[in-house]
Amino acid sequence: MVIDMDFKLEVNQNLKLALTTEIKLALDILQMNSDQLIKYLEEEKNRNSNIEIKYSNGLKKEENSGFTEGYEKLEEGENLIEFLYEQLRYEKIEKNLVKIVEFLINNLDNRGYLIEKKEILMKKIGVSPKVFNEALEILHSFEPVGIGAEDLVECLRIQAKHYNSTLLNNIIENNLKDIAEGRIDKIASQYNEKKENIIFWIKKIKKMNPKPSRGFYLERSEYITPDIIVKTSKDEIEVVLNDEKQPKIIVKDREQDYGKILAIARALEKRGETLLKVTNYILQFQSSFLLNKGRLKTLKIKDIAYELGYHESTISRAVKNKYLNIDYEKTVPLKNFLLFSSKRENAKELICYFIENESEEKPVSDEELSRLLSCKGIDISRRTVSKYREELGIKSSKNRYRR
Repeated sequence: MVIDMDFKLEVNQNLKLALTTEIKLALDILQMNSDQLIKYLEEEKNRNSNIEIKYSNGLKKEENSGFTEGYEKLEEGENLIEFLYEQLRYEKIEKNLVKIVEFLINNLDNRGYLIEKKEILMKKIGVSPKVFNEALEILHSFEPVGIGAEDLVECLRIQAKHYNSTLLNNIIENNLKDIAEGRIDKIASQYNEKKENIIFWIKKIKKMNPKPSRGFYLERSEYITPDIIVKTSKDEIEVVLNDEKQPKIIVKDREQDYGKILAIARALEKRGETLLKVTNYILQFQSSFLLNKGRLKTLKIKDIAYELGYHESTISRAVKNKYLNIDYEKTVPLKNFLLFSSKRENAKELICYFIENESEEKPVSDEELSRLLSCKGIDISRRTVSKYREELGIKSSKNRYRR
C-alpha cells in the first residue's frame, strides 16, 4: 500500500512538473513577436533534428541576415517616434493632417531635426505649403519642445516662442556665434540694449535644448514582421493572424520522443488564439479611434483581463512587442491602442508640463490652462484646473509671478 501511495505521489508530482513546464513554455511563446518566435523555433530545430519548420509562404532564413521580408522599419522599446505618435493620438485634427504629421515624425534625424529641407519633404509628400506648414506647426507643438526643426536656429526659436520676445528671437537668429565667443558687448551695441538684459536672454538660450531627441531612442531596427493584419472599412474592423509569417512545426519521426515538440505546437496554437482574442477586443473597444471617428479611450491591462477572463500577466505578454499592419499602409505597436492614464491623470500631467515651461514674467493662468488642455483634447473648466493645480501643490499664477 505504501508503495502504491509513493508511486501515485511520484506520478502526480511528475504530471504537475510537466504541466508547469508546458504552461511556462506557452507563456514564453505568447510573449514573443513574430521575429522572436521564428528565431526561437530555428534554435529549437538546431537542437532537435526531429523538428521541421514549415513556412506557409516559403519564406527561408537568409544566412546571418534575419528574414527577407517585412512591412516597415520600426524601433523596439520606448523611443522618440512612439512618444510623438502617442501625443498625435490626442490631437483633434483632420485625417489628412494626421498622415502628414506621421510623415514628418518618420523623417526626423537622430537629433530630432527634420532629415531634409522643408521644401524637399513638401515635394515628397505632395501637399501645398499651407497644409504642410499647418502639419509642421502641430509637430512643433509637441514635447520635447524644439522637435521637428529644420536647423538649430529654428529649434531654439520654437523653444523661445512662449517668451514672446522679439529681442530673444533676434539674438537666436543672428548672434549664436557671438554668444559662443562671448561677445556680449557687441550684441548689446547691435540692439542698443543694456548688457544685463542681453545676459538675461543669453542665460535663457543656454538653458534650451539644442538636441530635442536627447534622452530618447531613435535607432532603427531591422524590418519587423507584423503579428496581426487589420483591415478596416467604413464601419467594420477585420482582424486576422498574419499566417504568412506564422511558422508551423512538424515531427519528422514519431518513433522518437517528441513530447517537447507537441508542447511547442500546442503553445503556438494557443498563442494564435490568444492574440486574436485580445487584439479583437482592444480594436473593437477603440473602434471609434481606429476608424477616425473619435479619440482613444482609457483602456488598461486589468480591464482587458477582467473582460476576457485572462490573468493580467497573460494580457501583458500578449500585448508586449506585438505589431499590427493596418490596411497595408502602416505598422504600429498593439500597445498604441492602450491608454493607461485617466482623463484626470492626463490633465494633471499636462498642467505640470505647461507650468514648467511657462514664462517667469508671464505665468499661465488657470483660464489659459483650461484653453491649452482643450487644444490637447481634454475639456475641463477653469474651476477644475484650479482644483487639480492645488492637488499638485502648485501655486496660482499670481503667486508664481517673478520679475
